[in-house]
Amino acid sequence: MVSGALPFILSSIISIKGLSALSRDEEKKTDEREGLISLYKSVVDPEWIDYNGHMTESRYLYVFGEASDAMFEFIGMDSEYRERGYSIYTVETHLCHLQEVGLGQPLAVYTQLLGYDQKRFHLAHWLEGGVRRPLLATAEHMFLHVNTVEKRSCPMQSPLNDRLAAIWEEHSNLPQPGFALRSIQKVTPS
Repeated sequence: MVSGALPFILSSIISIKGLSALSRDEEKKTDEREGLISLYKSVVDPEWIDYNGHMTESRYLYVFGEASDAMFEFIGMDSEYRERGYSIYTVETHLCHLQEVGLGQPLAVYTQLLGYDQKRFHLAHWLEGGVRRPLLATAEHMFLHVNTVEKRSCPMQSPLNDRLAAIWEEHSNLPQPGFALRSIQKVTPS
């Protein structure tokens, strides 16, 4: 781990790609999310609403995708990193829709690193309706580091591996979320 990497990470939470993160005071108000990273906030736009009058299914994935992209930038996968011939691919995603989300609803995504190795990392996202609002949805993702020239997986380069190590130092002591590592249950006629 790079010495001083964690203070860099904590100070960098405030602004990634122009997204404002929660202030420390706002973070502390949400006890069950304390220690997690928040890099993405938004509001439900009218074009996100479906024929049932709430946020359409594809927009949940969009919101979680934006949060993942903010996390990628946060750990160092910026345009310079991609120009070096590396990127991150999503290899698995599991979403749980917990509550309806309406027009104008404020959204905040909290992220936890569940694990990583030299080529992969595993994230959990919580989507909430703003600070101290209900849990709306959850997502779990497995990402793979790829050499885009050779079109195959490869070990992560600096700064990704250093920043993931610094985050892991903090997140390895957090409880694993109940929604992680689950699968969809088979449905049979009764």
